[in-house]
Amino acid sequence: MEESKLTSTWRPRRALACGVCIVAIFAVGDRADAHPVSLSRAKVIVHSDHVDVTIEAPCEDLLHYGLIPQHDDGVYLVSEIRPSAAKYADMLRDGLILRDAAGRRLKAEIRSTETTAPSDDQAKRRLSTVWETVEIRYAANDKTPLDFITFQHRPPLTTQILLTRVGATVQKAGADKSRELVLTSGGNAETLEFDWGKKASEKREKDARAWLGSGRFNLVHAILETDARGASLRVVVPLSVSETWRPIQREKEDTLSVDEQAGVIEFWRDLVVRSFAVKVDGEISTPRLEDIALIGPATSERSIERAAGPIGFYSGRIVAVLRLSDNRDVKSVNLTWKLLNDAVLAAHVLVIEGGEATEIVASRYTPDVKWRKSN
Repeated sequence: MEESKLTSTWRPRRALACGVCIVAIFAVGDRADAHPVSLSRAKVIVHSDHVDVTIEAPCEDLLHYGLIPQHDDGVYLVSEIRPSAAKYADMLRDGLILRDAAGRRLKAEIRSTETTAPSDDQAKRRLSTVWETVEIRYAANDKTPLDFITFQHRPPLTTQILLTRVGATVQKAGADKSRELVLTSGGNAETLEFDWGKKASEKREKDARAWLGSGRFNLVHAILETDARGASLRVVVPLSVSETWRPIQREKEDTLSVDEQAGVIEFWRDLVVRSFAVKVDGEISTPRLEDIALIGPATSERSIERAAGPIGFYSGRIVAVLRLSDNRDVKSVNLTWKLLNDAVLAAHVLVIEGGEATEIVASRYTPDVKWRKSN
């Protein structure tokens, strides 16, 4: 769907439980002089079969993670800093997680490390002036091109750091444009799509890929439209967000097996039907569940192409299709959105009529989604 056809100027925003802390992070400078917050930078170059990442991290974190003893004067010999920084490099590699479209972790290998300190081991430096630069290569699990990559930051558990943040600039190899990601120790996962030109060109319908971009993997959203069969609502809940209603029991953190998927579908089969109050042409209408499935990142929510095997937890989505009316000549729909909780404060609804699309944000304060047929 072409973005020019959207009548709303809204841009995706995500309410995070640690949102207040994130605002505080942006208020400080790039260096880690403000305690106890760790700020790292990363440059990410994505290839079809591997990803190269360069991370610059503050060596003050050596204190936070207990990798170096604390000195009262804050001054250290370079001979003390370097061995500890080498251990920190391993922690940086393990703390930045990349997954493919199937939810599998990419294999990470440190290619090089560099500590911004003099070569003289007897030189003295404050940790606030020293940074560790680590080059890491993440290799694909097979020959399948990396069309979708999920990024997540998971630092080691510690009670001394309140929050860590990695600001990443992500660029496809050979491309001029880049994308910015902010990954925090809160565990937010961000999925990006990369087109390697190996797929046959396809016509894009009005779907969340064109509408929300990467936001479709972490925002509750829906498509309300009328067709020859009447009126329908297509509800999409990212798997990771669905845990805010009920935790998902699974053997592996990164993926859901076929059996585990069945349990998720059964839970949502009941919940989604009773989460909306609907009036069609002024009359109360009871939504009817037509279909429900789990889909992978490459599947449009309009096709309901079921996953044939395990599905990635951080890029998978639940799609439920509700039939609101069988009347072929629907003139109006008034829908009250109740699929919210303390973590999901809003849902983003695309209302489609013919070739036009309008976006509405439903929340606890403005739960009504109204559509009336144009003359």
